Amino acid sequence: MRLPILNGENYAEWLELLKLTLGCMNLDLAINDEKPEDLTDESTLDQRDYYAKWQRSNNMSLRLIKANMSRTIRRSIPDNPTTREYLDAIKEHYVSTDSSTVRTLIAKLGAIKYSERKDVRDHIMKARDIAAQLKDYEIDLPKVYLVHHILNTLPKEFETFKVTFNVTP
Repeated sequence: MRLPILNGENYAEWLELLKLTLGCMNLDLAINDEKPEDLTDESTLDQRDYYAKWQRSNNMSLRLIKANMSRTIRRSIPDNPTTREYLDAIKEHYVSTDSSTVRTLIAKLGAIKYSERKDVRDHIMKARDIAAQLKDYEIDLPKVYLVHHILNTLPKEFETFKVTFNVTP
């Protein structure tokens, strides 16, 4: 498994693989837990150990994140002291990009047409792929909607199939 370079078009996939990578490397503490309070003379051995683990997780995570971003994107994100804050800044950077991507995907799904040069399976898979991409942006289309949308894009020669599907409970 290789973490892709964040390039502006792959944020959702990049973030998912980043979290998986950090988890596999046992470096996800800085993502999952808040920064611990600074150590004091009264800090226990357990607190000191946890603080050291969290600091290592934070430092290594930030390095891994920055190493897997395009130089242009890295320059546009302000430095932050914690991995969580840095990831939040990256996410904020992509909010507008996500909106335009979602609009594009919804338009693609709405404009999808069956081509007689393709088989029905390819047509269905194309629509399902667009729906899966929308799910990456937390837009989960109901199965019933997707099925009916796909059926409505089929030409008249599939009318029997449409009727059979609509009658079947």
